[in-house]
Amino acid sequence: MTEARSSRLALHRLWIVPAIFGLALAAACSKPAPKTPAASKAKTPSAKTAAAAPADEAIPVAASDPWKEADLMMPSALADQLKQSAKKPLLLQIGFDVLYRGAHIPGSIYAGPASKPAGLQKIAQAVKGVAQDRDIVIYCGCCPWSHCPTVRPAFKKLKDMGYTNVHVLYIPHDFQKNWIDKGYPTKTSAGQS
Repeated sequence: MTEARSSRLALHRLWIVPAIFGLALAAACSKPAPKTPAASKAKTPSAKTAAAAPADEAIPVAASDPWKEADLMMPSALADQLKQSAKKPLLLQIGFDVLYRGAHIPGSIYAGPASKPAGLQKIAQAVKGVAQDRDIVIYCGCCPWSHCPTVRPAFKKLKDMGYTNVHVLYIPHDFQKNWIDKGYPTKTSAGQS
């Protein structure tokens, strides 16, 4: 094999894996949201949630969702809590490991993807020995909220295990746009940013 051909094959391998992952991620995120009569109606934010949510953005809760509006948390509210609180919540990133390795919230534990049985087992391992009333925040950010394949099964798993203070970080678009681009604390493989 010539040196030039060897170089072309090496370059080919550099982009083929991310390209395949991108296609798989797009396919996972393109599943339509469950259709229910209430799925298209967003509830009006409660007083507690309204303080954390921008006035122009209601947090949608469909009738088929396993959580109540009070179980959802806006990114700005979590960022403030992480800055101000001495007692931090247990942060679980329940998405794909390539996303966690790329960037995640400092102090979070990779415990996913919750869309697969092995990911649900990893979540159970991550909370082993954790008090049932501990403040837990789960997040993914792989794709738009309504199509995320991981947040619903992860939330349900933790609730089924008896955890009473589980919150889901509401990421309407993706982790890049709704966390990183807002300047909230982020850890990457290169360190803090």
